[in-house]
Amino acid sequence: MPEPIIKIKPITGESLTKKLSISFFFMSIIPILLMMYIVGVIGYDVFMVKLPHIRLTIALSVLLVTVMFVFLRYNVQMIVSVMKTAKTIAGGDYAKKIDVESKDEIGQLAKSFNRITVDLEAKIKELEESKGIIQDIFRKIGAALSTTGGIDQLLELIIETIVKGVYAESGCIMLLEDNELKVRVAYGLEDSLIAKLSIKSGEGVIGLSAKEKRIMITSYTGEPLVADADRGRFYYKNVISVPFFYKDECLGVLAIFDKKSQSGFGEDDKLLISNIAFQAAIAIANDKLNEDAEKTYIETITALAMAVEAKDAYSRGHLDRVSRLVVDFAKKLGLSGKTAEILKDGAKLHDLGKIGIRDDILCKQGPLTKEEQNELEKHVIIGENILRPIRKLAPLCDMVRHHQEWWNGTGYPDSLKGEEIPLTARILKIIDAYDAMSTDRPYRKALSKEEIKQEFQKGSGSEFDANLTKKFLEMI
Repeated sequence: MPEPIIKIKPITGESLTKKLSISFFFMSIIPILLMMYIVGVIGYDVFMVKLPHIRLTIALSVLLVTVMFVFLRYNVQMIVSVMKTAKTIAGGDYAKKIDVESKDEIGQLAKSFNRITVDLEAKIKELEESKGIIQDIFRKIGAALSTTGGIDQLLELIIETIVKGVYAESGCIMLLEDNELKVRVAYGLEDSLIAKLSIKSGEGVIGLSAKEKRIMITSYTGEPLVADADRGRFYYKNVISVPFFYKDECLGVLAIFDKKSQSGFGEDDKLLISNIAFQAAIAIANDKLNEDAEKTYIETITALAMAVEAKDAYSRGHLDRVSRLVVDFAKKLGLSGKTAEILKDGAKLHDLGKIGIRDDILCKQGPLTKEEQNELEKHVIIGENILRPIRKLAPLCDMVRHHQEWWNGTGYPDSLKGEEIPLTARILKIIDAYDAMSTDRPYRKALSKEEIKQEFQKGSGSEFDANLTKKFLEMI
């Protein structure tokens, strides 16, 4: 079948302006054809006599039609312009704005669309910032997990980054103990409040969140977080409370207070905090398991230290005496409570490594041979190796390893000299020597106080730290 000479394309795929031109042409041609038909039937001369102003009428009609076409075409072009700009914005160019000065419906549409794009651009920017914050949060948490700073350091990092990440004022992680929530770590809260703030399970928004194991978001009610002044009063504008679990057991809640935006906490905040609360729950549960294991290990180590002491009738009570004396000396020196605690625990375990030394060497009545002395000196390294795997005992390792170093560098195991020797080890060296001098030994009786002072003065600056020795002699 031969192809038609003239191909007529459908106008459905054409531009809006072209469609308007075609439609307007057909709308205009019908009245013109009708008028030409009437003129042909009546006759031109008769028509001009009957209607002398017909030319002016036709001219005005054509002019009116032209004006209408131009007006419609202008409005259609504005619509087309809006559509093109909208397409550009949809393509990702959110900085593009629709430039229409008209105050009619099209102008209002353009202004509304511009407002939408401004809000959309701001929302996208906020989402990008949130994405960066979330990535930073998980990066910091991952870094904290790989350190040995302990669970509190990790939880402090978590609460600080979440508060900043959701643009809030403050927050805290509360752990559930004996049916009561107590603050473990906090950010943006006063220390005086943190110390006494506690919430019973089922009490208020946070307590109910823990009891019912569900996330709760609320706005300011005019009531304090805890009504009882003895347990802390804290007023808030809004709060999100997210409980966290391990094996279906509620361990506590993660509570964030006072969202800075007027809209309060939303679904995005809920999702972010829930994910981090899940990770925190795992970390807390693992820490509890580690604490139980460490507690058992420490009890075992302590029993070993006591067993070592029990081997020698002359050294029984030595660990307790040294432990008490180092605490007294630490107070005289004005050392912090943490250092005093290290000294106390280290004193009880400083001879732990002797568990790996042969009994015939430990209990020998006479002087040791050179080989036996070398064997005995290994006890400080053995003791350090026993303590090192336990995180809580790691601060004791330097003290245990170096408590037999001499100020002049002739001690063991590393021949450290002067202030190279840790302060705790230098203190223990003095107290350990004092207890040995003041108790009976197989080869001699306990020395008198005057003899002890003479021995310390003789060793001051060579075996012992001279400054510490002077202060210790003042104490005894």
